[in-house]
Amino acid sequence: MKRTPVNPLDWSAALPMSQGELIEGASRRLRIAGQGELWEDPDDPAGLGVGCPGDMARQLEAALSNVDAVLSAAGMARRHLVQVRLLTTDMRALLAEADAYAAWIAEAGVAPPLTLIGVAALVHPDLMVMVEAEAEA
Repeated sequence: MKRTPVNPLDWSAALPMSQGELIEGASRRLRIAGQGELWEDPDDPAGLGVGCPGDMARQLEAALSNVDAVLSAAGMARRHLVQVRLLTTDMRALLAEADAYAAWIAEAGVAPPLTLIGVAALVHPDLMVMVEAEAEA
């Protein structure tokens, strides 16, 4: 698989992302649903629980770890990521933890396009961040 960053504007040069990325020669595609710090909780009306309410750093770490788990289960790794989306109910808190994402993706040696999306709510009221991704190999 050949990856070519496409960055016609200079504003993203210092960020751990490309504005676009041309992917050639990929034969497998994986779409990863929103991952967050969730577990099964039979006492919750939605059947879900969150371990660290109010802790963006821990929630982001757990979400990224879950992305790693899905990648691994599909026989892929972070280096195969071609798109990442971070959805958050608290943009300021997420931006304060941006270095955690930067370090996580830097380990892969790639800088896929990244989109940050502020939302009013996620699947659980205590959930602050979810990570969606796409990978190709």
